[in-house]
Amino acid sequence: YSDLYKFEKYDKKEMDNVENIIKIIDSINKLRDRNTISLRRPLKTLKIYCLEEFKDNMGELKEYIRVESNILDIELYNIEDKTIKKFEYNHRTMGKQFKKDKKKIIEYIESLGKSGINEYLEKGKIGYLDYIIDNEYLDISYEIMNLDTKIMEYIESNKILLEISLEYDDNIKNLYYSRLFSTEIQKIRKLKNLK
Repeated sequence: YSDLYKFEKYDKKEMDNVENIIKIIDSINKLRDRNTISLRRPLKTLKIYCLEEFKDNMGELKEYIRVESNILDIELYNIEDKTIKKFEYNHRTMGKQFKKDKKKIIEYIESLGKSGINEYLEKGKIGYLDYIIDNEYLDISYEIMNLDTKIMEYIESNKILLEISLEYDDNIKNLYYSRLFSTEIQKIRKLKNLK
């Protein structure tokens, strides 16, 4: 991964992207190991389900993942296509701050449903009674629907779900054998001191 760290100026956004890419490549390698697929054998597709902000930042890093992980095609999707969002409560902090109103606040927040979650994600807070409920009291968790661990890996810290295709058609087979052949030719050239 050394090429990823050759930025002239480090800014937080670039470093976050680099960390995400490293986690993605490591997770792809786990999926390959889980399915005993050599790195030399191309994967037909990788579906990346992520937050919208990460999709917007992919740019050239998408190509880096494709080349580094030997994937023919990468498709980007919104994580919401594969998840159910739920409120997570910091009960201890809420209890200390809201005391007897805690139960009413939780009931109110739960009654908001999906629109309440979207409002919270947009504004970073929810108002109820005379209280402002923000990330000190509340967070959003993403529960993956139908997680098939054979072909999927979830990077919870970044809310990124990876799904690989196990399809092995003639095109992939030809690419795989041509790479093996090329590697063997390079070894022979090296042994014979050819350039």
